[in-house]
Amino acid sequence: MNTYNQSQQKTRQIENFLDALEQEESADDVPVSELEAGEAAYQEYLAGRDSGKSLEELKAKLG
Repeated sequence: MNTYNQSQQKTRQIENFLDALEQEESADDVPVSELEAGEAAYQEYLAGRDSGKSLEELKAKLG
């Protein structure tokens, strides 16, 4: 269950990063913390740490 929660947190970080980019005039206007959190979450996703399983698959696996 912890992995699912971590995945959701990383997803929110990526979404927050993308939202910040859409709302700001330039990338320079995005807070550094948002850039770092978004980049870290995206790199973990690319590294395969995010299993990409649906909630139903996780529930079935946990039984």
